[in-house]
Amino acid sequence: MKVEALGALGDRRFAWYFTARTVSTAGSAMVPVALAFAVLHVDESAGALAQVLGVRTLALVVFLLVGGVVADRFSRIVVLQVSHVLTCLTQAIAAALIISGHATLTQLTVIEGVNGAVSAFTMPAMMGVVPLVVDRSRLQQANALLSFSRSGLSIIGPAVAGLLVVGVGPGWAL
Repeated sequence: MKVEALGALGDRRFAWYFTARTVSTAGSAMVPVALAFAVLHVDESAGALAQVLGVRTLALVVFLLVGGVVADRFSRIVVLQVSHVLTCLTQAIAAALIISGHATLTQLTVIEGVNGAVSAFTMPAMMGVVPLVVDRSRLQQANALLSFSRSGLSIIGPAVAGLLVVGVGPGWAL
């Protein structure tokens, strides 16, 4: 990546957005590994994992059109803020249940169903935010930075999650 691509970080609003999106992407990249081990910790069956992931995916698909409409009719930034807070809360609840040893398959299934539905609002809202937070002349730089961050974290995130699962357990990795 060329150093000039970093120029977009000179825009305060984009710098905040980039930081938030990078943190969010890092967490999202870690969740699949941590969640898989968490489910297998609660119920040692592949069927349980399929159930949790299937419900999450189904909720995402069912609510995606609604999420798109909401992202088009309301402030995309507000939709992202609300959806990220909800995701953080549900993941914190799942983590607390797993760490405390009180997690059940039903609880994890419901929590991940909620996360799938929330993701259906996050994804469409994210599509149009960059032009709102960076000057048009730096749009290409901003998109390059976000792409670089996303690509790197898609590799690093699962590896870090694996290390955390082994080191401290799946609840802490969530």
